[in-house]
Parts: sequence; C-alpha cells; structure tokens
Amino acid sequence: MSVFAVCSKFVEKSGTEHKFLLEVLYRFLQDNPLRIAVDANGSALDHYKAAAINSEDLQKWLIYLGRNGAGSLEAIELGQVEMEKDELMGGALFVEIARQIIPLPQLIAWSHQHYSDWTEDGIEIIDRIEAIARVKKIAAGATRVRKRPPKGGINVEKVGVLNMARDQYTSNQAGAIGPGARASNNILTQTQTGSVGVQLTELVAELSKLRAAMRQEAGEADHDIAVAEVAKAEAAAKNGDSKGVMIHLKAAGKWAAQVAEKIGIEVAAKAIEHAIGTN
Repeated sequence: MSVFAVCSKFVEKSGTEHKFLLEVLYRFLQDNPLRIAVDANGSALDHYKAAAINSEDLQKWLIYLGRNGAGSLEAIELGQVEMEKDELMGGALFVEIARQIIPLPQLIAWSHQHYSDWTEDGIEIIDRIEAIARVKKIAAGATRVRKRPPKGGINVEKVGVLNMARDQYTSNQAGAIGPGARASNNILTQTQTGSVGVQLTELVAELSKLRAAMRQEAGEADHDIAVAEVAKAEAAAKNGDSKGVMIHLKAAGKWAAQVAEKIGIEVAAKAIEHAIGTN
C-alpha cells in the first residue's frame, strides 16, 4: 500500500486553474495501492471540503472519496499534537499527518516552497509535477524502495477511527461515511475486484461459523491445525487485533478459504485470501 498525505492547497489548485492535476486526485479513487492519509478527527477532510467550495469537479471527487471510504483513505491518529489555529490553516496539519506514515512519510504539496520550514523533518515533499508521475507509476503497479528508515510514527495498516467530511454520502463498502460517522477496528483486504473494508465485528461472526463448519469437515491432522488457527483469528478479532487476525488467517491456509467459500461467508473468505497473499 502506498499512502500519501495530500496538502489542501494542492487540492484547491487542482479544482481551479490547474485542472490537469485532477488526474492525481482521481487515481486515489481507482483500484490500486494508493491511499490518502487523513487525521482521525476529520480536520484534513474539512480542509478538502473548504478547498472544493468553488469547484464542481472537486465536489464530485469528495463524493466519490466518501463512497470509497477505506478503499481510498487511511485514518491517522495524531495523538496529543497541539497546533495553533493559524498552523492548522497552513501546512502543519498535513506535515503531522505525513510524519505518522510508515514506512514512507510522503506529502504531496503544491510546491516545495510551501513546506520549506519542514525540509529537515525526514518527510519527502512531492511537488505537483513529480506527483503526476509518482502516482501514475504506483497506480500502474510500480513500487519505490525507501532509502532510509522512518524516525517513528504509526503503521497505517492499522485503520483507526475515521470521521468523514460533513456531507451525506451513500456507499455499499465504505467503512464510515457521512457526518459523525466512525469506523474502527477495520482491516483492509485487497482483491482482484477492488478493495474491501472489513469490520472486525462482522468478521468475528463469520469466523465462528467457519470454525464450526471446518470442525465438521476436518478429516486430517492439517485440518485440525487450520481449525485452531481460525479460532485464534476469531479471538484476535474480538480483541481488535487486526494484525493478529491476518497472521492466523494466513496460517489457516487455503482449505479454510475453500470452506468459507463453500458455506457462503464472503467476508471471511476474502480476508483469508488476502492474508494468504500477504508477504
């Protein structure tokens, strides 16, 4: 997964005199590894909404962003970071979001000049010209290798609480959308048909059904081991441990996925398939 913080100035300019940059924003809506990092409090999304106020194109982009939910966004917990109002209106918010991205602290900005005060913070500032080529390359399946390790932060694979922008949206797959919406304890699975945000609470119920079905069909020693791994994944899901869920589902293996598909529990089947395919 390739996660970027995106400055609201870049968004604003994309909707006004530089509409060719809309291609960058719309690539985050497609089925690819690209994600936009936003703070869990919704401040970044509020900035995007303000930037889109005079642009119909950006307003449409925000609607699709809301519909995609976890397929386009990664929630970042900023903790107890305190910033003055004028700093929030500037670039400090997006710098703080970028700083928490592991393993690649990256910020798409209108220009390097706007972020000259943060050039020593270990954050890669990507200007509008480089952003076009970078996201196009990643969307096509290319990846970059980080030359130096990050200095800290949280892993964006752990989706936190996401408050969407204060507009009404409808969606079949978004983890949380609309004013006051909150999504927590999610895992994100990638499939050939797109991105699926999985609620751990929903997964718990399906893993319980899967474990029972597997126990009935088990006829080999390896099957008993797989049943035990599904039970461990179920326990991890109950505890909100998304990483543990994926570890144990991967250990459960292909037979678990086959049984899940056989009994028609799609969420569990996709989660297992994703876990098996994770390096």
